Amino acid sequence: PGARSPSPGARWVAIGRDDDTLAVRSPRPGDRLQGATATEPVARLLMEAGVPRPVRRLVPLLVDGAGAVVWIPGVGARPGGDADLHAWLAPRPEGG
Repeated sequence: PGARSPSPGARWVAIGRDDDTLAVRSPRPGDRLQGATATEPVARLLMEAGVPRPVRRLVPLLVDGAGAVVWIPGVGARPGGDADLHAWLAPRPEGG
């Protein structure tokens, strides 16, 4: 990253190419997050992060124009790769 983290919990996220459209949506069956060496099922990542099963379907995912998961707040983000655009993303503080 080119700068220091703006807040605790912020992640430097590879958003994608400059022509990508971003969206926020709920998890869907089969969603995966691209890691440094492999893709991981979003459902497993949420489980390992301790997100209770009834809440998992409510977790917002940031996805790119192709529907690929870019960021799961508090869980992880895809690595930089060949992305043109990056951003600091952080979950909103409780009550904020």
